[in-house]
Amino acid sequence: MSENKSIEILKFLTIKIKGIEVETSYISDLQIFESLTQPGILGKVSIQDYQGFRELSSVFSGDEIEISFAIDDQGSDALVLKFAVYTDEGSKVSPQNTYDTLQLGFCSKWLLDGFTKQVSKPYKDKYIHEIIQDILTTECSGAQIGYIEPTLQKLDYFLSPRWTPIHTIKYLLSFALNASKIGGYIIWTDLKTDKINITTLDYLIKGGIPKAINSFAILPSNQRYQGRIKNMNIESAFDAIRMVNNGIQQNVYYGFNYDTKKFFTTEDKITDVKNKRLSKKLPIHQKYKEDSKNKKYARFKYCPLFPSTDNPVTDEDKFKDLVKGQLYNEYAFFTSDIFKINIETLGDNQRRVGQLVLLEWPSQSHNAGGKSDNKQMKSYNYLIREIRHILSPYLDYKQFVTLVIDGYQEYDATIINW
Repeated sequence: MSENKSIEILKFLTIKIKGIEVETSYISDLQIFESLTQPGILGKVSIQDYQGFRELSSVFSGDEIEISFAIDDQGSDALVLKFAVYTDEGSKVSPQNTYDTLQLGFCSKWLLDGFTKQVSKPYKDKYIHEIIQDILTTECSGAQIGYIEPTLQKLDYFLSPRWTPIHTIKYLLSFALNASKIGGYIIWTDLKTDKINITTLDYLIKGGIPKAINSFAILPSNQRYQGRIKNMNIESAFDAIRMVNNGIQQNVYYGFNYDTKKFFTTEDKITDVKNKRLSKKLPIHQKYKEDSKNKKYARFKYCPLFPSTDNPVTDEDKFKDLVKGQLYNEYAFFTSDIFKINIETLGDNQRRVGQLVLLEWPSQSHNAGGKSDNKQMKSYNYLIREIRHILSPYLDYKQFVTLVIDGYQEYDATIINW
């Protein structure tokens, strides 16, 4: 643990709207949201508008808002973030006050087109990742590409319906597989670079981006340590009824080959999928795995996907990879957040979604600065799924962080091993 790193306040915080700097003391609320579950960055700011922005310079959708801040941490780099205003949430006017309240929602600039433009466009002999990159660069103004993990499937023909770019991209990712036939593709934007990344969860769990430097800990010896947990709660643990009904052990997918007039049935169980795991134990009873022959606990679904080709499909994998792609994506997302933990901690502007971070879980003999000699059910690397940055005009900075993991490290009950 790097406990020499102490953070509690910001060095500075500045906001400019349409190039006009906002007096920091007028800001009553500023929040920035980054997440692996949404394609771009979102945020909101509430300003006690003594400056009269509505009179000096009307603020409207698409206008630029620039936020820059740095933390009090031995020369850490400042973040300079540029977004687009997309909503004015109205005003709260009190007869006792002499100011209006300006409440603006902002987002990554490319999201405006991503969620509003209706696009119908044909593609021929393109990989899924090539189609997505073209949609982003040609249809979403301001989109910058970071890393797109190559996909396995090449589509002979694809015509995007008159959908928004985000709708089309999420549809394509719902059955995309990478070269190792692993699913679980997500689209997310890096807060610092504003670049769009499209990767599998497997890529991130394998350490595709650098691990967070500072682990999370309760009662560290340095109470100003930037990974100190101020509050923590488990949003979800296990729910046997929900998990089994959603096919936690086995989903059986039916696909129909329209050229051979034959059904294709997947038999893959969740333990057959080769995704890298952060945990060792899936919190579901072993009996559900032992029932795989009778399939009393399996869930059955139909997959309508079929290749669009000029001639009959002769390569069965072209068809099967679409069906299995949908199945493997479902498995990847369903198991990604078996445990979901929310943490309130001190702000760290180097912490990012997509990073792995060590969580030192409290246990019976775990005290300040010590290690537990108990079985560590939950102490391990977690994936940072969401961060909510809360920045105060008084230069306070805190974060609410959501961590996810796919099961236990150790457990005495008879549960499924990965």
